[in-house]
Amino acid sequence: MCSALPLSRRFMTHTGTVKKGGKADYRLFRSISRLTGSRRDDVLLGPMFGADFGVIDNGGSRVIAISTDPIYVDNYLPHEDAAWFAFHVIVADVALSGLKPSHLAVSWNLPPEMDDRTFLSISRVFDSEAKTLDMSIVTGHTGRYDGCKAPILGAGTSIAVGRKERLILPSGIRPGDRLILTKSPGLETALLLSHRFGSLLSNSIGRAATIRLRRKLRLLSPVSDAAIATASGGVSAMHDASERGVYGALYELSRASGLSFAVEPDKIIIDRDVRQIADFLSFDPLRSSSEGTLLITADEDSAARIVRRLANAGITGSICGTAMSGKGGLFEVNSDGTMRPVMEPLIDGFLTAKSAAERKYGLSASR
Repeated sequence: MCSALPLSRRFMTHTGTVKKGGKADYRLFRSISRLTGSRRDDVLLGPMFGADFGVIDNGGSRVIAISTDPIYVDNYLPHEDAAWFAFHVIVADVALSGLKPSHLAVSWNLPPEMDDRTFLSISRVFDSEAKTLDMSIVTGHTGRYDGCKAPILGAGTSIAVGRKERLILPSGIRPGDRLILTKSPGLETALLLSHRFGSLLSNSIGRAATIRLRRKLRLLSPVSDAAIATASGGVSAMHDASERGVYGALYELSRASGLSFAVEPDKIIIDRDVRQIADFLSFDPLRSSSEGTLLITADEDSAARIVRRLANAGITGSICGTAMSGKGGLFEVNSDGTMRPVMEPLIDGFLTAKSAAERKYGLSASR
């Protein structure tokens, strides 16, 4: 059954109180990661902070990667756009394994007030996107239940089946590997806020900026980025910069790999319209949800080639950091070459900006 608050925005702290803010923190994750049932020899990768998929040995040379995410159908996007985004959020994590997404299971937990026509329009988008990626929807569940509430309409499980030698794990990063970032940090946050506060932003920074951002919806998927990077060779790990943004994702990768990262902020390309909205609504693009923005680590000899091949496909990429020995976490490189530690982001900049805008401008973000 569903709770009154979406599960992706609600979890219990170690004190037993309700805490809002998206993903569970490292302390809570460590507690539940031990509760994994029987130990099986065919599990190659189980729950790990910083790994958004698991892996099962299918015997011989083949493996199965699996990931699960909430079905997030954003209330403020047009239904078809919201469904497209929901589908790619579910599929994104399994694509980070380096294997091609192949199968999908979907559990629809719908609010009683959702009519059949709306649900069918969402389902048709899932069908269309699955065909585009050559994926089959193989099982699931569909029902209406009291207490269920948009934007969380259930959960989806994505599966990728492929050869073991193509598998890419977060633990594959080595000191000296280069960090590549695709597209723009904060793109998802800026785009979603442009729908929530469209009139305010149009009057303040110009209607053209909000229109340009909304046309970039199809960038909010890392599936193509991951496929191109994998095919280019030399990739050691991949992670999407979704909840808590680029810095949040880097902290997760640091935990998973046991390494630190030195980031060069000046080399990160930030979309000009994202920057405008970020400055106006006071959120940090590097600490804000950015589904579709992909973090890639690759050996030094391969990094430039990966960026070129991404560019050939119309995807911007920047080489903006290096993996280092030590479990220190994340550092920013100053202009003089010295480094300063970066505090781990515990709250998503998207949630902060949304709440601040509602308070400051007396707005209730309504569709």
